[in-house]
Amino acid sequence: MRRESAVIENLKKYIEDVSAEMRRVTWPKPEELRGQTILVFIVAFMLTVFIGGVDVVLSAIMNTLHGILGS
Repeated sequence: MRRESAVIENLKKYIEDVSAEMRRVTWPKPEELRGQTILVFIVAFMLTVFIGGVDVVLSAIMNTLHGILGS
């Protein structure tokens, strides 16, 4: 019983600490959040295009080498 009581007290303390920490958080303004989200999408798109381009180039090189060297 004593152990269960300690677990419950620790859980209460944890929830209180989390609640206090959440009150101290500085949340971004909606405009900032929107801008950052758009930036993330743009960067993700650019990386996708870059990696796709590298894949196409490397595939072409491999196919050329395969054609030259045979199998």
